Amino acid sequence: TVDIGLSTPPTPVEISGQCRKDTPWPALLEKRKSPTHHREIFFKSERTNKMGGCVSGSPFYRRKTRPRLSMKEILARIEQSDAPVACQFGKARVRYAYVTQRGFYPDDLNKPNQDSFVIARNFAGIPNDCMLSVFDGHGKFGHECSTFVRDNLPLNIAKCFRERRRSKGSTLSVSEVQEACSQAHDMCNNQLRKSTIDDSLSGTTTISVLFHSNNITICNVGDSRAIVAQKITENSLHGNMGVPLHISNMRAVALSRDQTPYRKDERERVKKFGARIMSLDQIEGLEPMHENWGEVNLGIEIDEGGDPPRLWSPHGEYPGTAFTRSIGDSIAEEVGVVAEPEVITRELTSVDKIIVLASDGVFEFLTNQSVIDLCAKFSDPLEACRAVVAEAYELWLQYELRTDDITMTCIFVDSVDGIPEDGDHAQTSDDLSVGVRPARRKTVRRKTIDVQALLANCNASTKNTPDKLFPKTNDEIQRIETAIHSSPLFHRLSDSQKVYMYDHMMPVSVESGDWVIRQGLEGEHFYVIDSGCYEVRILSEGATDHNNTGGNVVYVYDSESSATSRSFGELALLHNTKRNASIIARTTGRLWALPSHVFKRLLFVRSLRYQIAAVLRDVELLKPLHFYLIQKLADSMTEVIDTDDDQEIAVQGQKGDTFYVIVDGECEISCTDTRGKVKQRKTLSKYNHFGEKALFPNHVYEMSLITAQNCKYVKISRSDFESAVGKLQDLIEDHAEHRLQCIPPEDPNCPLVHELQLHGSVHIDNISRTVLCKADKHIYTLKIISKGLVTLEHEEDSVMVEVGLLKMLNKIHFITLCPCIPMLKATYSDPDSLYILFEETIGCTLAQVINNLEISKTEILTKHVATCCIIALEAIHYQGIVYRGINADALFVSHDGCILLSDFRCAKENAKMDNYTLCGAVDYLSPECLAQVGHGQSSDFWALGILLLEFLTGKLPFAAESEIDVYAKIMQFEKGSLTLPNNISEDCCDFLDGLLTPTYENRLGYEGVSYVHICFVFRDIKENDKSM
Repeated sequence: TVDIGLSTPPTPVEISGQCRKDTPWPALLEKRKSPTHHREIFFKSERTNKMGGCVSGSPFYRRKTRPRLSMKEILARIEQSDAPVACQFGKARVRYAYVTQRGFYPDDLNKPNQDSFVIARNFAGIPNDCMLSVFDGHGKFGHECSTFVRDNLPLNIAKCFRERRRSKGSTLSVSEVQEACSQAHDMCNNQLRKSTIDDSLSGTTTISVLFHSNNITICNVGDSRAIVAQKITENSLHGNMGVPLHISNMRAVALSRDQTPYRKDERERVKKFGARIMSLDQIEGLEPMHENWGEVNLGIEIDEGGDPPRLWSPHGEYPGTAFTRSIGDSIAEEVGVVAEPEVITRELTSVDKIIVLASDGVFEFLTNQSVIDLCAKFSDPLEACRAVVAEAYELWLQYELRTDDITMTCIFVDSVDGIPEDGDHAQTSDDLSVGVRPARRKTVRRKTIDVQALLANCNASTKNTPDKLFPKTNDEIQRIETAIHSSPLFHRLSDSQKVYMYDHMMPVSVESGDWVIRQGLEGEHFYVIDSGCYEVRILSEGATDHNNTGGNVVYVYDSESSATSRSFGELALLHNTKRNASIIARTTGRLWALPSHVFKRLLFVRSLRYQIAAVLRDVELLKPLHFYLIQKLADSMTEVIDTDDDQEIAVQGQKGDTFYVIVDGECEISCTDTRGKVKQRKTLSKYNHFGEKALFPNHVYEMSLITAQNCKYVKISRSDFESAVGKLQDLIEDHAEHRLQCIPPEDPNCPLVHELQLHGSVHIDNISRTVLCKADKHIYTLKIISKGLVTLEHEEDSVMVEVGLLKMLNKIHFITLCPCIPMLKATYSDPDSLYILFEETIGCTLAQVINNLEISKTEILTKHVATCCIIALEAIHYQGIVYRGINADALFVSHDGCILLSDFRCAKENAKMDNYTLCGAVDYLSPECLAQVGHGQSSDFWALGILLLEFLTGKLPFAAESEIDVYAKIMQFEKGSLTLPNNISEDCCDFLDGLLTPTYENRLGYEGVSYVHICFVFRDIKENDKSM
């Protein structure tokens, strides 16, 4: 009996809840029939079980708008620790936990979890040694490969350790440990080859961490990852200034390096085996051929592109792996995919606080630092696992139609024996931080294809080409679907596009020896194999085919083999090149031939669809829509409309119900005042959009849209939008209701966010949306701030200032009595957004009042606006705050008619004239602010003067076509030079003149708000207010 180095049988062992007493360690690794995909092995009696759900409050949830899965179905996909386990790994005292979540595939809801993992304590008979591994299977039999390697790799490593200890002593050197690990991986790969599992196009990646003494050895095959969080100390900052620091006070350090074509050394290695390196975009002709994949920083950079570089055989479109090493994948071995691990050993230090092993499902959209920042928020490794897995799962559903399997093991290192806590032993792994796949934060980007050129090409190729249809039986369609299943070209076709393709496929029968394709000729068809065997023959450059054989056989397509591709001939059509090989039938067979013009038409429609989808993902109003809804919208917007120049598509002031996306050329948007003078003009170019607010009912276009140079666009009406995905308002409300993970407010009487019923938007700006909401018969105002947009606009500091000031003002009694400052009810947060709940009920913005021609802007109403603003400014100025946020868009009108200050992002607790930051609305900036000589609270009264003048006249006094022109007008302005309407009283003119004094020392309000109050313009304000 093999006991892995133990002289006596081990103590009771539990594997996933199944207790076996006095069982030798190797026998415990028998393949289980249980559907679980992990294995935990330890030589103590603690119980660590699979659990089919998550604790209350854990954020594993889905939104209504996604393909439906019930909460029960979602939780059934999750396996996790019952509780964190505290133990000793080597010389480290640790707590660990794990979570694995089965992926969501709409077309295969029962697809098994292809991830698995193992935690083997007292590994190989050495007390406190431990091996932890995560395995990420792929391909049709990926789950079997993953489970096989999980069950055999630990045995192989233990066996190699035992053999070396017998010959070299009980203690192994670092190099001997690494050699044993490498040998064990090779043994496991050979065992998989000899097993009954079909690993031709299936396999698994693996990441392992072995704790031994005070060292950890990391073995990596593929693109799963191990990372460590190092605590930032004063000494560790020196020499690492290039490493980004985050609020968690933890720095993510790579323990492994992804083995992908992003790495130059891996690219060069596989190219020696003949591998072609291309992304799907390049294969589909959407991106030019290149190998400029760069050397990106591990887990730091965000991929704004699309599909990663992949490995392809020189003889066909297979295997298409995005990694360069794996266990299994026997077909991919011909292009250099090997099972040899990269092994490193490092010493544990006092600053190593968290170690994470995870499959690539975690890192598809999360950087290493993001994972560490999430983990650092928790003192419990199980909660850390839950948070990371939940965040990764949500990001998958936000950007894709599916989710990958996601597995993570998290280890909290509490201490390391023999190393003082205050010691500085930071180790970095900078050599591991380049040449790997970056995290992705966008859907596939199609930026290089010229839609109009492709359309012209498509039209030219289809001109005078009648479409001939070939009806097919269900059995024939099923065979075609099976044949093209492995081809990347057809993974992204919609159902309607597939039907179109099937109808145009022409049956072609061949006999042995028939030529299907001749090298050097133009391609006319793309072929799908229905039956038969076909040889790929290539003539070397400059050679002559005297015997008419086609050259040497380099590959064979066989319809009976699952290891070969079932389609060919696409590259010549995609890139308009001549055939680079000949294909000759070896046996009698049948092919399906797709004409080139149909093939190109499919590419055009699909390419346009994905380009439009990318545009739609960036429309703020459509952010609540999940990926599959965006794709449905894109499917409805593929009819390109070609118009003449100078055509007015949308008219300012008219009701509209259509949303537009420019796909080629240019359009112009313009806004005019009541006199017809252009206030604003802007050019929209390719892939800009216009009119998204028209998807709400009763929308009036605020600007006109006019075609300019060779404009072509796609559009969707509100009715078509609602037919495709539903009402936008309902989608937004569903999003808010199901996405929120509320941080409970301090006031126990405050409603939770999920209790709020949203009732329409009041205002949208560059980072936030303000909506009305209802809870317990009370109407509130909710400001929803997008964290993603905050980061994009670099507004992090200003948002934190706003929240801090609102909370501070809310604690001051007389401020809470001020009717013109909104009273803060609660703040909430979730991974996507920050939420600020106000007591007041907002009706509209002041800008909406100004633009409403049915409301008469009388002097009395103007005095009311001035009074509200002055009362609010008095309250915050008394607290030493300069507001700097007055403008018509940022002031709200409450249900009872009060004007409220709403935007505190530009506010600052400094009443002195030593503020130099240029912030606020451009048209409202004061001369001293632009001159950078220092500004203070008097700049708020300048902005008030601009606001009141705009309210009275309907236009801004310094409006211009560019910001530079606005600045020039403000700096050149002289006191008393404004032309005011004749119907304004002399008192009001004097009041405005006092506010709009360029010299701040002479400006009304410089000496304090009390001087504004005693201005004679307010003599009759109370009487006038009574009559309003």
